[in-house]
Amino acid sequence: MTLAFDIVLSGLVLGGMYALIALGLTLQYGIARIMNLSYGEALVAAAFAALYIYTGMAVNPLLGLVVVVPASFAANWLLYQIVLMPLVQRARNQGMLEVDSILGTFGILFVIQGVMLLPSCSSQGARAQRPSHRRGRCSGSGRATPELDEHEHGCVSARTLPHCAE
Repeated sequence: MTLAFDIVLSGLVLGGMYALIALGLTLQYGIARIMNLSYGEALVAAAFAALYIYTGMAVNPLLGLVVVVPASFAANWLLYQIVLMPLVQRARNQGMLEVDSILGTFGILFVIQGVMLLPSCSSQGARAQRPSHRRGRCSGSGRATPELDEHEHGCVSARTLPHCAE
């Protein structure tokens, strides 16, 4: 019974988070007519910051939110002012604004992902790979399932197995 309750509660919390993210994207696009594709990455970065404050600094999670929420708001506002406002000002029509904002925020998405990966990968660890000691498992369809391959210094990347013995 406890397992069923945990599953239902986790599903409701995850569904609620997805609903809030969708609401934020809808409001942003509906009001500003800018499709910010980096919105999700900014939320993930804020979540990682809150997790670090809780686990790395042993701060109460609610107090961590008091720091993370205003900081992420300020970072996203600064991002809007520095990157997106010039796009809004130079756009000749609505179509140009939408295309420019999608391309600009798509690039920002990759920058945020790269910044979030910096603590987990050193420059040498990302280049020097060592073979994995685990073997991947095969699914019933005969296709290889993804396997995590650890590099030096704890850097992890996903790869697919080249072959699969049934």
